[in-house]
Amino acid sequence: MSFVGLVKTFQLSNETDREALLAIKAMISGDPLGALSLWNDSVHFCTWQGVICGLRHQRVTILNMSSMGLVGSVSPHIGNLTFTRIIYLNDNNFHGIIPQETGRLFRLRFIGFANNSFQGPIPMNLGKLSGLDILSAPNNAFGTNGGGNELRNFLTSISNCSNLRILILTSNDFTGSLPHSIANLSTKLTTLRLNKNYISGSIPHGIENLASVSSLQLAENSLEGSIPDSIGKLSQLEQLNISTNSISGNIPSSMGNLSLLYILSLSYNMLNGSIPLSLGNCTKLMTIDLAYNNLTSAIPEQIFGLSSINYFSGNLFKGTIPSSLAQLKGMQVLDLSCNNLSGQIPSFLGEFTSIQYLNLSYNMFEGEVPSEGAFGTRSAFSVVGNNKLCGGITYLQLPACPAKVVEKRKKSFSRRVLIPLISTVVVVFVLLFCLLVVVYQVKRSMQPPSSTSILQGDFPKLSYSDLLQATNEFSSNNLIGEGSHANKSFVAECEALRTIRHRNLVKIITSCSSIDHKGEDFKALVFEFMENGSLEFWLHPRVIEQQDPKILNLGQRLNTAIDVASALDYLHYHCEPTIIHCDLKPSNVLLDADFFAHVGDFGLSRFLSATTSRSNRHPSSSIGIRGTVGYVAPEYGMGAEVSTQGDMYSYGVLLLEMFTGKRPTDNMFIDNTSLCSYAKMSVPDNVMDVVDPRIVVDVEEDPGKVEACLVSVLRIGISCCAELPSERMNARDVLVELNWIRNVLLGGGTTGMGWEETRMQN
Repeated sequence: MSFVGLVKTFQLSNETDREALLAIKAMISGDPLGALSLWNDSVHFCTWQGVICGLRHQRVTILNMSSMGLVGSVSPHIGNLTFTRIIYLNDNNFHGIIPQETGRLFRLRFIGFANNSFQGPIPMNLGKLSGLDILSAPNNAFGTNGGGNELRNFLTSISNCSNLRILILTSNDFTGSLPHSIANLSTKLTTLRLNKNYISGSIPHGIENLASVSSLQLAENSLEGSIPDSIGKLSQLEQLNISTNSISGNIPSSMGNLSLLYILSLSYNMLNGSIPLSLGNCTKLMTIDLAYNNLTSAIPEQIFGLSSINYFSGNLFKGTIPSSLAQLKGMQVLDLSCNNLSGQIPSFLGEFTSIQYLNLSYNMFEGEVPSEGAFGTRSAFSVVGNNKLCGGITYLQLPACPAKVVEKRKKSFSRRVLIPLISTVVVVFVLLFCLLVVVYQVKRSMQPPSSTSILQGDFPKLSYSDLLQATNEFSSNNLIGEGSHANKSFVAECEALRTIRHRNLVKIITSCSSIDHKGEDFKALVFEFMENGSLEFWLHPRVIEQQDPKILNLGQRLNTAIDVASALDYLHYHCEPTIIHCDLKPSNVLLDADFFAHVGDFGLSRFLSATTSRSNRHPSSSIGIRGTVGYVAPEYGMGAEVSTQGDMYSYGVLLLEMFTGKRPTDNMFIDNTSLCSYAKMSVPDNVMDVVDPRIVVDVEEDPGKVEACLVSVLRIGISCCAELPSERMNARDVLVELNWIRNVLLGGGTTGMGWEETRMQN
């Protein structure tokens, strides 16, 4: 074929994509955010919002129309976008059926239809997409319009999708039973979620053939029968949730073989018998929920010791709370309510510093209720319905205990409380002495320097003309980030940068205080050049850059999050006095050639110490909201002093933005919704519906681990965004958690996809 013929073919292919996109737009009846306003001939279709093209053929490879508020149906012309690998229509108001033509997109790897009003049936010819990796379509109505019983046929049809890893069809009004052909689904399948439907029948035998599955969610259906023994053969299973069904029989002892299991939820069924001792082999368990069954006997001690979150309420358990439980200081939730437990309430339960919820209601406990620790806060525990209890805090309104019981508690109290109290007093005096020393040192450091130079030390001297030449007369082509620039913020930044040194902070080369060519005052700080620009440009590439899209993969985003947390940990805990950044956001995070992140722009930073947190001695301590809209902590808007918790709020927003791809100021966040609430509603079941779809493209790691990672990361972001500053995670804990998440993904040291090596990849 001649060169001219190739060009014509190329143009015709392009034209096919353009016409298909316009046909899709024509089926949209509502566009309240104006997301498709530029879908016209004024610009090339590869620059249209939500459209990403390949560099070679200029064909549509990603169609991301998520969260645009669109109303309408999907045009059959979508089947003409034959180069498309990802279709992402989540969080809109699409209705009608999915066109059969979608099954012609043989290159499709990711389909996201979550949170719409699509009706069934799901096209059977999706089973022809042999390369399909992820199908996520929760919260629709595919089971209506004649599609209810079609789930059996659809599950049978997609057995041809040999690369399918994730299948999520939660909350779709499906009816009927699960076919035995479910055992023929892809051996690569790691996530199967069919919860919140009306599925009946039993859990099919042969389910053990899904050898790679790590997350199995069948909760909130109408399943009957027993849990098959063969479920113990799912050696990769990490999450099992079959709660809120009508499952009966015993918990199979084969579950003890699930050595990777960390979430087990069997609540609200009709299980009977005792908890198998073999479950004690599941040493990675973090959450056990066996509430509201008909389980009997005592709860084995080794089961108590497995997890930090335990729901055993609403059963027929008897016996006492074992003393061995005293060693489990990290327990967060313990619900033993509505059982037949007896004996005294152990006082050591009050010493669990991490306990958030302790429910001992409606049992047969007797004796004195402890009043220390968790038992001193009425919102942390409940003991109602135990008629033989006495004492406790006034709020309980229980009768006073007999003298012997009280005396015994007092002796115990003197041993466990009085000695630590004396130690605490000694520590306080030592801290007061240290505080006086710190105050003296801070006062000395606040004295104005005798030198007139902005930065003290051995820094090279640069003139205004040097900088003018180096930046091509401050050309916008060389701009990689913008920050706050004013005389006060400049001095504040000099103060902040004068002594701090950390691998994840921008490295200052020198400063310049001079006169520009107009005779005006000129001040500049010169930093080390960052080849990969700011995080802002990578998360939100400008329209003109979308033909060469900037994409950070999962490893790079996690590394960046760790780098920024490391910088905050240094500023908050290793600087004297503590430095509060006050303006953490993507444009203030710069990436070097190896994709190591460096936090910059200290123009709004403040110093914090016991004596200067309310002082105006620093230029940056003027009153007012500090930070950028969307990232600034809510308490700052009410006049609160700056704090490390304020920085952590900004970090939480940044973290959620990095992994969802959504700005906190996105138009979708209206009517008291926010990026934080958006993420919170998705965790843990629908996390794949809110993450940036670019993260999951070409990820070779175990999808179960990837999803667990994303859930954990979003939970950290949500915690950092808590309304109350006291409830936010600190930088030190965030750093520990994120490193743990990365280690889990690395599989305890194996290279996987090479998480450190991803720093070197574009």
